[in-house]
Amino acid sequence: MNRALFTILVLGLPTAAAPVPKELKKDPLVGTWKVVSVNSNGSVGQAATDHWTIEDGGDLNSHNGARAPANPSPAVRLIFDPARRSVEYYRTQDRSGSPGIYKMEGETLTIAFNHASDIRPVSFTSGQGINLWTFTRIQPEGKR
Repeated sequence: MNRALFTILVLGLPTAAAPVPKELKKDPLVGTWKVVSVNSNGSVGQAATDHWTIEDGGDLNSHNGARAPANPSPAVRLIFDPARRSVEYYRTQDRSGSPGIYKMEGETLTIAFNHASDIRPVSFTSGQGINLWTFTRIQPEGKR
């Protein structure tokens, strides 16, 4: 009996899934992103800030300069759904949101939001009520 139990345990161990290290679980969207372009309602626009930092959990801090402020109070939370490539731009002050879509191509992030209605954009083009943002990732110090 003990021999059978020992054999089952020994043979079963290699098939047990090893835990995934925390550094491999990191959300690929987390980090600091430099604003490359802003198009609003079909026209080239100017961003109020030149960088966005996306924290774990989706909190968004927009700021000028590559370093996010210490202890920020985020006014926006981005709620990403990687399976659908969708995102909700949720404003914490008035508890309203705008539906959007996103795509990542290498170190470039593109987000399209519909600020005019609850209809999610279907393409990455700016138009009536659609804001299109393009970002490039800023590499952390020491990883350049």
